[in-house]
Amino acid sequence: MLPSYAQALEMILAQSLTFDTEWINIEDCVGKILAENIATDRDYPPFNRAAMDGIATHSSFCEAYSDLHISETIFAGQAATRSLNAGECYRIMTGAPVPPSADIVIKIEDIKIENGKAFLNAQNNIKPFQHIAKQGEDFKKDEIAIHKNALINYGEIAVLASLGKKSIKVYKNPKVAIVSTGNEVKNIDEDISETQIRDSNSHVIASFFKGQGINPTHRTHVADEPAEIEATLKKLIEGNEITVISGGVSAGEADFIPSILFKLGVKNTFHKAAIRPGKPVWFGTLPHGGVVFALPGNPLSVQVACRIFIKPFLQKCFGLSYGPDFYLPLGPERLQKVALDEFIPVKIASLDNKSFLQPVSFNGSGDISATLYSSGIILHRADTPKLEKGSQVAYYQW
Repeated sequence: MLPSYAQALEMILAQSLTFDTEWINIEDCVGKILAENIATDRDYPPFNRAAMDGIATHSSFCEAYSDLHISETIFAGQAATRSLNAGECYRIMTGAPVPPSADIVIKIEDIKIENGKAFLNAQNNIKPFQHIAKQGEDFKKDEIAIHKNALINYGEIAVLASLGKKSIKVYKNPKVAIVSTGNEVKNIDEDISETQIRDSNSHVIASFFKGQGINPTHRTHVADEPAEIEATLKKLIEGNEITVISGGVSAGEADFIPSILFKLGVKNTFHKAAIRPGKPVWFGTLPHGGVVFALPGNPLSVQVACRIFIKPFLQKCFGLSYGPDFYLPLGPERLQKVALDEFIPVKIASLDNKSFLQPVSFNGSGDISATLYSSGIILHRADTPKLEKGSQVAYYQW
C-alpha cells in the first residue's frame, strides 16, 4: 500500500539533516537562519523616551498651572542639564530622553507656545507617562530578543542592528545538486526538434532553492543513458547533502533512476506515494547523511513536490515550523474523484469584499502553464469525498 502524503512527509522529515554554522556580516543575513540566541546588551528603550514633539513636565504641574515656563529644549541624543522646578517644563523632541523630574509629554498640537511659555489647553487629557515610551518596555537587559532558529528578515535585521550585532552566527546552507534527465530534454539555449522540449525543471528547482536562500552548487542535464546517469550521480551525491533529480523515476523502459540509485548505495525510503500529481516520487538516504529526492518529470509534479516535500524538509533541518501556510475558504465545492491525496493549483480571488481560493484550470501535470496563474495549491485528502463551498482548506503558497 502506498503511503499517503502525510505518511510520506513523515518519512522524509525523519531524515532531516543538521548543518554547520558560520559567522556572516549583518548585511548578508536576510533569508538566513539564526544559529544562536540574541540577548540584549541593555534596556530598550534605554531611557524614558519622548514619543511626540511637545513639552515634558510633571503631571502635577498641569493641574496647578495654566502655563509653564520652558526651562530648556531637549533634542534627540541630548540630555537635560537641570531638573524642573514647579511651574516649569522642557521643550522636547521625539526620541529625546525624558528627564526623571518629568512624567508626562504633551504633544505640540495640544499646547500653544509663546514668549518662552507653554500654554495648556483646558481640554488636555492629562495622564502620567502619556506619550512616553518607558525604559525597558521593549526589552530588559539580558533578555532574549531573537531566539535561535529564527528566520532572519527585515524585522530581525532592525533588532540585530539596534543591539550592535555586526557579525551574526547563522547556519550554513546545504550543498545542493540538481539533475534533469531525458533524451527529449534539451538545455534552454540549444536548438530543439519538433519532438524535443526545453529543460524547465532544473530552472524551477534551482529557483525554488534560491527562494529559500540557497544557491545550488551543481545543475546539470543527462540523457537516458544508464552509464552516463550513474557516473553523474555518483559524483554529485558524494559531494552534496541534497540531490534533486527530475525524470526517469516512473516505470517506463527508460526510467533508470531507482535502479541506479540502489546500485550507488542510496537507501530507498519509499518509491511512490498516494498523491496526485507526483505519484512516482522517490526518496532515499546516503550512508554519509545526504538525501536524494527523485521527482517525476512533469512540470506540475516538480513544482508541487518542491513545495510539499522539499520545503518542509528544509524547514525541519533548520528548526523552523512547517505545514500549510494558511487555512482559507474554498470558493466552489469540489468532489474527490480519485483515491489519492490531491494538490490543486489555486489563486486568491475576491467577491463582495470577501476573499477565497479559486481552483485554476489546466490540462494535466504535463501542462507547462498549469501553475502560471496560481498563487499556491490546496490539499484535497483522499478520505474527504467533498470539500464544501466556503470550507477551510489547507493552502500552500508557492
